[in-house]
Amino acid sequence: MINNTFCVQFRPKISTDTYFILVQNSSGCSATVGYNDGYSGDRYLNLMHTPTSSCMHIGTIQHELMHILGFFHEHSQPDRDQFVTIEYSNIASAIELLFL
Repeated sequence: MINNTFCVQFRPKISTDTYFILVQNSSGCSATVGYNDGYSGDRYLNLMHTPTSSCMHIGTIQHELMHILGFFHEHSQPDRDQFVTIEYSNIASAIELLFL
């Protein structure tokens, strides 16, 4: 889907590549967000896959790839309070920082 929608192509890394994504079977489902100016090197896409837990679902993979392309969660946008109200009483304290 992403290859067909965005001006981005995913292919195996070659030795001359400056920008690339390192996909790894690591803890959790996560990815580095975007590229900083002047930064070159790898971006990490962590897709845990164990017998009891897995990130290997198309929606999860697309979600994490969008982070690498520079997209943030909507609830993290600077203008989000103009459009939504965060009900902090409904958020588990362990993840409350994600909504500040």
